[in-house]
Amino acid sequence: MATNLSVATTSVGGPVLSPVQIIDALDQAILDALASGDLKYYESTSEEVLDSGISYQVRLCPALAQKHQVRAPTPNIAPDSHEVLKVVETIVKTDPFLPPFNTLL
Repeated sequence: MATNLSVATTSVGGPVLSPVQIIDALDQAILDALASGDLKYYESTSEEVLDSGISYQVRLCPALAQKHQVRAPTPNIAPDSHEVLKVVETIVKTDPFLPPFNTLL
């Protein structure tokens, strides 16, 4: 029984890459993201932990302990209507889950 599958050559974000193309492009994408400051590298250590016969890998990254200190403060929503636009702009600038998304990542 033959199956006729068509493979999309483009997607919403651009061309669809094969797994080999993704692996080949990965090193350069990481270097580009590091250079632009969109990707940060932090030293970490990992240890194997055995608990009740189940093996876990625990990764420790001391730099992440300061992550909450670096993050922009959550804005207070003031009852004054003039401040609402300022609050919305602050949220948009500090929320990493809002577009525009960096295509390098």
